[in-house]
Amino acid sequence: MTAAHGQGAEDTIQSGYTLDYISGRPIKETQKELVRQKIVRALIHEYGFSPENMALDFSVGGRKKVDIAVFHHEKPHTLDHLSRAVICRPEPKQGKNAVRIRDFQQASKDLEGIEDIMEQVDSIQHGLWTDGLDLFFVQKERTRFETKCVPIGDWPLTEESVGTKDVLSDARARVADPEMLKITFRRCHNFIHGNEGMPKDAAFWQFLYLIFCKMHDESQQSALRQSYQRRFWAGPTEQYDVAGRKAIRSRIESLFAEVKRQYRNIFQGNETISLSDRALAFVVSELAKYDFTRTDVDAKGIAYQELVGVNLRGDRGQYFTPRGVVRLAIDMLDPKENETVLDPACGTGGFLVAALAHQLARRVPSRSVRVWVD
Repeated sequence: MTAAHGQGAEDTIQSGYTLDYISGRPIKETQKELVRQKIVRALIHEYGFSPENMALDFSVGGRKKVDIAVFHHEKPHTLDHLSRAVICRPEPKQGKNAVRIRDFQQASKDLEGIEDIMEQVDSIQHGLWTDGLDLFFVQKERTRFETKCVPIGDWPLTEESVGTKDVLSDARARVADPEMLKITFRRCHNFIHGNEGMPKDAAFWQFLYLIFCKMHDESQQSALRQSYQRRFWAGPTEQYDVAGRKAIRSRIESLFAEVKRQYRNIFQGNETISLSDRALAFVVSELAKYDFTRTDVDAKGIAYQELVGVNLRGDRGQYFTPRGVVRLAIDMLDPKENETVLDPACGTGGFLVAALAHQLARRVPSRSVRVWVD
């Protein structure tokens, strides 16, 4: 159990309740509330908003409420200072098959509520509708004759403007919240498998190619710094028009060609990115927002297992050791500098990743620990 903020350590959250990250107090646990608290946590840890600048169930007039209201920094919680609004719904039940990811047109009926509120309240510039799996970000656009809400790939961080270079090729990618990274991985796989109709295995490998591209792009940027021009990025509206999708494909295909040359021991050289322009743009937009090099090793491992589990668990009789058991075993083993960790049946490498994380926690350079895979 988790001790609630502001309460004594002996006070725990009762069964049927969850922790509200804004107030620090227990709140009734419902399927909708679980979705809302994931979003609140992401707004705090990923986007940089302070809990003091947010409120739940904020009235915007009449019977209309927003599930999460975000106000300008250190301003009163009034309509005049309401800058962003979120509407949450329970996560759809997932059957055996991947849940299809809807586009804005397919979700137009659901989006009417958030769009009406944004048009009604002048101060709101950004909105989000989500059921935990579908995430629709919208931005208000005003012209001489009308006010409308247009789709964007993501919200800008805190008070940044979505029109600045900060969300383009030199964007400040953010550290991923573990739960949101799992959702992102699942959304990407579902889009490829559910929307593109690819078999699970094919969807998995296409996604893995893009993970390699993302990691290589980050490593090059880290090594070359100012002299390197990022290629794994997507502008806020690129995925919604033909020209933008083609621009994304051009960048990624040149990056993937470099990846295959760099990692000849992994790739045969004839691999191709066979996703449609639409699917490729979607996945790149989802992944580009995160900085994997600064994201906790275990968070990436959990998210990766979330994806791989769809392809291996049950279908092929392969099962993963629970993360808690992995961490306990590694803590008991306590691998030290210059020792060797051998896992002859490593699967997704959970024990090896935990061993590296254990060394990082001890402030020992990870290169001093050797890991062998059979």
